[in-house]
Amino acid sequence: MVKIKKTSSQSQRGFTILELMIAITLGLFLIAAASRIMVNGIQIFSSVNSLSRVQESGAMALIMLVSDIKRAGYLGGNSDIGTITDSIATVTPTANCDNNNSWARMITQPLFGTNNSKSGYSCVPSNYLTNTDIVAMRYASSNTVKIPESNRIYLRSSLFEGKIFLGKNAASNQVADEPNDMRELVAHAYFIGESNRICDGQKIPSLYRMSLDNTGKPFAEELLPGIEDLQVQYGMSDSSDNRYLDVGDTGLNTLADWSNVTKVRISILARSECRENGFIDNRTYNYGDKRNYKPNDGYRRQLYNNVIQIRNFKG
Repeated sequence: MVKIKKTSSQSQRGFTILELMIAITLGLFLIAAASRIMVNGIQIFSSVNSLSRVQESGAMALIMLVSDIKRAGYLGGNSDIGTITDSIATVTPTANCDNNNSWARMITQPLFGTNNSKSGYSCVPSNYLTNTDIVAMRYASSNTVKIPESNRIYLRSSLFEGKIFLGKNAASNQVADEPNDMRELVAHAYFIGESNRICDGQKIPSLYRMSLDNTGKPFAEELLPGIEDLQVQYGMSDSSDNRYLDVGDTGLNTLADWSNVTKVRISILARSECRENGFIDNRTYNYGDKRNYKPNDGYRRQLYNNVIQIRNFKG
């Protein structure tokens, strides 16, 4: 017969309560440590992502503004705006903006701005944020057009002659000694406005641009969220001390003054869209005519500056 060996009770002993408690405690410590590492990783990723978005928005805003301001006053092959005639009347520059194409036709003022106010500049909608600047420019597109749209505004020009007209009148607006290619007339105005985006109960500021629709009327388009401020200053040809003027300063008030602008200094303050818990910003921001700005409100910020030389009109 086969003998069955009984297992002793000693060999069947499990964990004691004390051992289980120690194991559970160690496990909780390991879980807590892993959770902390994961939370820190998420926070670091969030911070890096936030900073990356701020840098990307600020850099893109700077590129757009620099590119547009450089083009201000470009009229194809024409260097003297006084030789340009039109089948649609040019408009004396004003701060107003009617519900038609008059704003686009203020070509005698290729560059214009306001200082920390709309100043009656009715082209800009009501979401404009006060204490930020507006800068507007007009120029002919660098691209030529073969088949125009009926109600857009176009330009043909040679060195000594130019014509501005609606697309539907292209056939009757030719210039001599040129291939008569057409260029679309561009009018832009940049400003900071509140967007419809919300984070932490606060509306997110954005960079906006006024552009022309297919009938030559201005409309606002949101470009980049998180752009908090735009400051623009102007250097003049008759300034001997390299000063930059704000709109309204002596020497930058009349239409004639604007023709003496030789350079433009822009400052763009980009901000994260949401606050970041625990983030401390001890920096003091000085730019444009803003001084000692110390927000430290949990938002990440990055300041961008550039100086643009004016090359397409008298300076």
